[in-house]
Amino acid sequence: MRHRAEQLARQSPIEAVRSLLRGQVADASSLDEVRGGFRLMAKSTVRGLRRDLAAVEAVLSEPTRPGELVELVEWDANWVLDEPTDAAAAAFLSQLADLLREAIEEAA
Repeated sequence: MRHRAEQLARQSPIEAVRSLLRGQVADASSLDEVRGGFRLMAKSTVRGLRRDLAAVEAVLSEPTRPGELVELVEWDANWVLDEPTDAAAAAFLSQLADLLREAIEEAA
């Protein structure tokens, strides 16, 4: 477990977000389903949710190459954007950050 924790700590924010999207969002059919998954995780621990939130916030605050946010959302999250733009992808990731914050706050 210590080795896994060290691996997670070394992940770049973009890698951490990619992992979150693939693991928690890609198979979800709605944001309500994603919310439910976050709430369920928060019942046992919020450490991972806090790490994921920090990664999403970092990705949103740092410059990315054109199209990178669209790739994250459409490829890694398997989510279809109405407009395939980085602005729309950033809005989706912001919603995801809100869901993470909500789950963390509810668990407190």
